[in-house]
Amino acid sequence: MRATEVFRRESEELPEAPVIHQDARHFLLWDRIDVREQPDVESDLVWLDQLSSGQELQEGKLNAVRAALKKYPRPIWTQCKYWLTLDNRWTPTSQIRYRLTKQRLTKWADLHPGIKAVTADFQMLSADVVQEAPFSEIKDLAEAIKYQIIRRPTETGGTSPPWLKTMSRYLRRVTFSNEETTQRVRSTALRLERSRIIYFKSGELQVMPYIDGSPAGISTTPTVLWDEHNIFIGAKLSKCYDQLVDEFSGPFNEPDVREAFQTCIERKDDFIAEYFEEHFTLSDEELPFDQSDTIENEANEQTDGTELEPIAELEEEESYGEVEEVTRLRRPRRDRIFTVFRRYAEKRGFEWNELRERFEHPDGSVIYRHESIFHWNRFNSDGYLTMRYWVAPKALDAGALECPAEVWESVRNDPNSSTMIVERSHQVYELPGGMLLKLVESEMLTLFPAVYRLVFRIEVV
Repeated sequence: MRATEVFRRESEELPEAPVIHQDARHFLLWDRIDVREQPDVESDLVWLDQLSSGQELQEGKLNAVRAALKKYPRPIWTQCKYWLTLDNRWTPTSQIRYRLTKQRLTKWADLHPGIKAVTADFQMLSADVVQEAPFSEIKDLAEAIKYQIIRRPTETGGTSPPWLKTMSRYLRRVTFSNEETTQRVRSTALRLERSRIIYFKSGELQVMPYIDGSPAGISTTPTVLWDEHNIFIGAKLSKCYDQLVDEFSGPFNEPDVREAFQTCIERKDDFIAEYFEEHFTLSDEELPFDQSDTIENEANEQTDGTELEPIAELEEEESYGEVEEVTRLRRPRRDRIFTVFRRYAEKRGFEWNELRERFEHPDGSVIYRHESIFHWNRFNSDGYLTMRYWVAPKALDAGALECPAEVWESVRNDPNSSTMIVERSHQVYELPGGMLLKLVESEMLTLFPAVYRLVFRIEVV
C-alpha cells in the first residue's frame, strides 16, 4: 500500500482503516515518508482528492475508501464531490442517478455495467445518514427497477391467507408523522389486500429487470416475486422467509413496516392486532377502497383472453357484413412478418392452409401464428411444441438487427427450441438458438443491451 493509504495506529472511530503491523510501528521510516498517525477528515479529503476520476479501486485501497466514506460522508460528498459506485469506481457525484443502501437492498450483481456505474454504494452508511440530504435526494435502485415476467409459472390457483388480510387492514390504518409516508404505506397496503399468493415450482418463474423501459440486466429466476396483485412463492416458507419479508416490505420502504412483516407473517390475528397496537399509531378507520378502480380492474380481467367468444357468436348468427369483418380480422395479417415467414416455411415443405389459418407439412407438423414474444409455434404430428420462431422486423442488410430482450433471454435459456428468421438481400435464413449462442461465445456475435443489438462479424449464409 502507499503511504497515504495506511496509518500507524488503530482508530476506535475508524476500526476498518489499515494499520502498520505493531512490530514495525517504531521504525523512523514512517516519519520520513509521511505515514499518518491516525485518520482525520482533512488528511482523508486530501488523499481522496488524489484519486483518479473513474478509477477502479483494488481491495486494499477499496477498504480504506469505504472506511473514509463511512466516517466522513457529508464532507466527502460536498467537498470532494465523488463517491464509490457499485462497480468499485471513484465516480463524480454529478453522474450518480441511483443509490443502494443496506436498509433497502436489492439484487444488483446481474445488472448491466452501465447501471452499476451510476449507482452510489451507500451500504456503509447508517439509516439516519441516508435519510438526510444530500443522500436522501438520490433515488433508490429498488424503486427504479421494474421486473417484467418473461416466463410465467403454471398457476395452481391463488389464495389470500388470514394473516395477509389482517396485516393489510392494519397497514391501511397506520399513521406516520409525514403525510406523504402515510399515504404511500396505506395505498401499498391496499394493493397488498387485493393480492393473492400463488405457489409454483422452483425455476418456473423468470423475470427481466427494466429501468425507464430499457433492460437493466440479465434475466433471473426469483423464488419470491410480488407482481401487481400476484405474490409468487416458489419454495417452502421456511426456506424463503427472509426473501418474502424483503419482497413485501420493499414497496413500503419503511423500517417499522419491515419489522412488522418480519414478526407477523403467518401469525394469528390476535397476535397481529396486539403487535400493531403496540408498535404503530393507528387511525380509527381504514383507508377506503377506490370502488371505481376495482370495477375497472374487474372489467379488464373479464375482457382479457375472451375476445374469441363474440367471434363465435357472430359466426353462428351470420350477420352479413359483421361476419365478413370478423373473418378478416381473424386471418393472419399480410404484413412483413407473415410474408417473410411464409417464404421460409414453403422452403421447408410447408403449405399455407387458408381455412385453418396454419402452415401444414406432409409429415403432420403444423405451424400456428402465436401472439407473444415469438411470432410462430411449430408442433409435431403428436401435438407437442417443437420450435418457436421469432421473425426479424427488418432486413439484416446492415449486418445488425434488434430484438426484444425477452426474446434473447428465451433463446439463451431454451436454445434448442428457439430460432430466429431473418431476411438478407431478399433471401430468408434461419438462425437456430444454439448457433447464436456459439457465435456469442466465439465473439463473432456481439450483444449491445438496450433492446439487444446483434452485430454479426461473419457472413450469414
